[in-house]
Amino acid sequence: MEASKASSGNISLELIPIHYTEILQQSLGEFEDKLAARSLQVLTTLPQEDILILADGRQLFPGIGKSS
Repeated sequence: MEASKASSGNISLELIPIHYTEILQQSLGEFEDKLAARSLQVLTTLPQEDILILADGRQLFPGIGKSS
């Protein structure tokens, strides 16, 4: 449903600066149990400096969750 809204331009976005590293860490934390159940471990090297992206958190987080 949201994809069809986005492709037609009928979706409102509230773009705000979001810390990329924090999003990545939160997303990995959400999947930690699923990964551990499969004996998988994610190795990351995250940047020390802030990386800001402009995104709508309401749309970004569900999209990250669906990519699993």
